[in-house]
Amino acid sequence: MLQNQISNFSEKIKNDLKKMNQWPALREIFEGLDKKNRLCWISGGAVRDLILSRTPLDFDLTTDATEIEILELFPQAILVGQAFGVYKIPKAGEIFDLTVFREEDEYIDGRRPVSIRRSTPEKDAHRRDFTINGLYWDMKNEVLVDYVGGLQDLANQIIRCVGEPSKRFDEDYLRILRMIRFGYSLNFHIDEKSYEAGLLRANLLIRISGERILAEILKLSVQQSRLKFYADPLFLSIMKHNDLSLVDVSSKINLMKQTVSVEGLTENDRILIELLFLRDFQIVHVQQLQARLKISHDAKKWLIKCVEINELIQKKSDFVQFCLLIDKSKNYLVLVHYFKTLNYLDENLFQKITETYKKFPTSMVIAQDFLTLVPVHQLSKVLIRAREWQLRNEIEDRDLVLDHIRKQLRFDA
Repeated sequence: MLQNQISNFSEKIKNDLKKMNQWPALREIFEGLDKKNRLCWISGGAVRDLILSRTPLDFDLTTDATEIEILELFPQAILVGQAFGVYKIPKAGEIFDLTVFREEDEYIDGRRPVSIRRSTPEKDAHRRDFTINGLYWDMKNEVLVDYVGGLQDLANQIIRCVGEPSKRFDEDYLRILRMIRFGYSLNFHIDEKSYEAGLLRANLLIRISGERILAEILKLSVQQSRLKFYADPLFLSIMKHNDLSLVDVSSKINLMKQTVSVEGLTENDRILIELLFLRDFQIVHVQQLQARLKISHDAKKWLIKCVEINELIQKKSDFVQFCLLIDKSKNYLVLVHYFKTLNYLDENLFQKITETYKKFPTSMVIAQDFLTLVPVHQLSKVLIRAREWQLRNEIEDRDLVLDHIRKQLRFDA
C-alpha cells in the first residue's frame, strides 16, 4: 500500500514541479550536479507541500557533492553556514539553498551541534525534526524517498518527531514551538509522545532568542488557525516561562474571532496586536513584548497606539478625543476600526468618530494664525483648543474658528 502511495505521489510531484516557475532553475542546478555524478534531491518542506498540493515557499536542495565541486559548478554561490555546508545559489531571481547530506554530533546549547560530518541520505533524514519534513524528491530517478515514515504521517495528518522526541527537542528547543505551529497551520494532530515531551521542556525556550520565537508565531498567517494556536496549553506554557503569560484567553479569542482584515494593518502588525490584547493593552506589556520578542521599532509604535486608544475607551472619552489622536497619525483611525471589530468600541461612537473625521479631516487654523497672540510654547495647546471646538460644533467656516479662539485668548488674558 505504501509503495503504491509513493508511486502515486512521485507522479504527482513530477507533474506539479514541471508547472512551476522555479522548475528551469531547479533543473539547471540538478543537471550541473548530475554531470559530476552527484545527487541532487529536493528536501524538507517543499516535498511536504507538493504532496499536500500547497505551493512551496522555497526549495531546499541536498547533495553529496564536495565544497570544491559546488563552487566550481556555482561560482556565484554564497556559503552562509560553513560549519553546516549551506550554500545559497541565486538563479532566475530566486535563491535556492543547497546543503550536503550530513549527520550531527551532540548538541550542547539547544540550537547547534558540536560538529557535523558528511553522511548518507538516510542518516540525513534521521537527524531532521519531524517525519513530514524528512521526505526527499530524487530529481534524477523522479521518485519520492521516505526513510522516516513521513508519507504515512502525512496521510494520517500527524506531526511526529523523527526518532525520540526528547532527543529532537534537546537538539533545538525551538522545535517545540515549531511542532505546534505546524500542527495548527496544517490542521494536523500532534503525536502524543511528541507533545508530552514538548510540555516537559516548554521552560527551555527561555534560552531561545526572541527573534526566533516571534518568527515562528508570525508564520501563522491564517487567523482561524492562529486563534486555536494561542489557546494551546503548550503555547500558553511557553509564553508563561518567557514572562509573557496570556490572560482571559478563551474570552479574548472569542472577541478576536469577530475581527476582520482592516485596511492599513498588515498581518504581522495584527498578530502583534493580538499578542498584546492577550496580555492586556497596557504600556508595561508593550515593553515586555519588545524586550523579549525584539519587535521592531515600527511595530512597537503600533502597540503604543493601541494602548492610547484603549485608554480613551476606558475613560469613556467622546468622539472628539479620538479625532484629536487621529490628527497625530492616520494609523489611529485604522486602530479605531480594529477596536470596533473587537467590540471594544461602541458602534455609535465609532460612527460618530469616522463620520466627523471624514467631514473635517484637517484643522482650519495653523500655528502662524496665533504667533502674535501667544508665546510659542503655548501654541500647541491653542491649536488643540481650536481643533476641539471646530469638531465639537461642526464648524466649516475658518473665520468663525479664528474669531472664537481670539476671543478666548483675550478672555484668558
